[in-house]
Amino acid sequence: MLAWLKKLLGIGRGLEPIRQNALIVPQLVQIPPQTNALNSGEMHNRDAQLAAVQDARLKAQQHQESEERAKVALKVQLVFSDGQIYEFGSGQGNTESNEEIVVGRRTTQSLALSHRVNIADSTGQTSRNHFKCGLDAFGRVWVEDLHSANGTWLRTPSGDNRIEPDVRVTVPQGATVAFSMNTMVVRTIS
Repeated sequence: MLAWLKKLLGIGRGLEPIRQNALIVPQLVQIPPQTNALNSGEMHNRDAQLAAVQDARLKAQQHQESEERAKVALKVQLVFSDGQIYEFGSGQGNTESNEEIVVGRRTTQSLALSHRVNIADSTGQTSRNHFKCGLDAFGRVWVEDLHSANGTWLRTPSGDNRIEPDVRVTVPQGATVAFSMNTMVVRTIS
């Protein structure tokens, strides 16, 4: 077997195996400078094209969302503890997402306002403009405290959470919004 290995390596025919330590030296490769760099005009054109593509995608997404909103056939009711009921949406296949109402204590100045729910509160714990609410683009109710004196609270099975002023909070179906001695429950009717 040793003869076969010697024959394979060429030993014995005047060839000697190489017994030197080989040193491997890496070679650096130079990368030539880019010759096709874009000038500022070409960069502006490319940026404009990218912006146009993004704008077209955004418009397509907004169109799809508006079609989805049009398919919503819900009425959303706000049921107040004093017996008042306010309905959002027409029930005819769409919701009015730009409709907002203000909830507050009844005053002589507030009686003429539309899109307002006046709460009879002889204790004065409900602010004149306590909170506002409306529907988002998907028909969900949101509530925003209007810097009320006694705050607005979202009651859920996990506990009560204060709604901070100027922050819109989505109110889940069946949840209760508490303000002073009053409440509002969100109901959805299909």
